[in-house]
Amino acid sequence: MRTAYPSDLDATFFRVISDLDLRAKLIAARAAEIVQSPKGTLRCPYIVRLYPNFDAPGLAANGAARAPDAGRPLPARPTVEELAVLVARIAEIEREVEDRLTGAVDERIAELQKTIASSSGAELRATIRELATLFDRRDAIGSEIREAAFRTIESDTTFAPRRYLALISRHR
Repeated sequence: MRTAYPSDLDATFFRVISDLDLRAKLIAARAAEIVQSPKGTLRCPYIVRLYPNFDAPGLAANGAARAPDAGRPLPARPTVEELAVLVARIAEIEREVEDRLTGAVDERIAELQKTIASSSGAELRATIRELATLFDRRDAIGSEIREAAFRTIESDTTFAPRRYLALISRHR
């Protein structure tokens, strides 16, 4: 006797996912659920079922899959307007954070650039080394800006579109 498969079973929604980070992000965004994972010494691939409507069953507190209607209700998909508001808010906060983080560095760079004209010898070399360090610091601030913006939005409970933040990548 053959097993009857569910009528909504569509092979186009099943994928082998070897990238652990991608798999975790898909599951966190409720865009996928694991249907096969390695157990013990078994070396089978991870297979996930994709949910294009972001309505995959969540996980219970013990890590077991739960039915979609258990726990909190499924979030609605975001509208274009809600995503536009979210992206605009991210850009606004990134500008604020950038101004705050780069302000002190830029001021010190300006001071050192003025000092170079009147410096010589060891003082000039020390000034140039400090300038190089500050320029490296300024370049590294870019990733800090995005992280700070996402943390600010995640903690703002009054901003409703923040619930869609998981759909947007933190990395440029």
